[in-house]
Amino acid sequence: GVLLGLVWPALIDLNAAKQEREQKKEEKTAKENLVERIRILASQFDSLAPGTLEKIERAMPRGQNVPDVLTQLENMASESNLILDSADFTPAAARTAEADILKAKSLTASLALKGDYPAFSRWLDLFESNSRLFDIRSVDFNLSSRERNLFTLKIKFLIYYQ
Repeated sequence: GVLLGLVWPALIDLNAAKQEREQKKEEKTAKENLVERIRILASQFDSLAPGTLEKIERAMPRGQNVPDVLTQLENMASESNLILDSADFTPAAARTAEADILKAKSLTASLALKGDYPAFSRWLDLFESNSRLFDIRSVDFNLSSRERNLFTLKIKFLIYYQ
């Protein structure tokens, strides 16, 4: 019994030391894997084509930058022969799944444009090819002049930013 009383605490300490050593090995392996993943990401980052980061920054810039967005929208309306009647920008009421995936913030934009259908179609083409990341939520058409086929187009969309 006395021998067991002396050996038992040593066995418990040995077992605890063994478990701690295994835990340290697992932590070391996890850290080595993390370092390797960071090396791979750094290599991929270094191999990005020139201008890629600038494209990403244009698609989802830091901050709302409403004046720049408004200038882009006015230019697109002008190129499409539409009249930009009004523009309103408000913080998005709720987080969207897209914003969560992108880890981004969003701004709700509401536009009123006047013009004919072909002009609106041209505007949509420009809107889709714009480098800024937009997400159309709704489009409403109202005929404002029957004889000239002019529409009032109300468009609501999200603008993403970091």
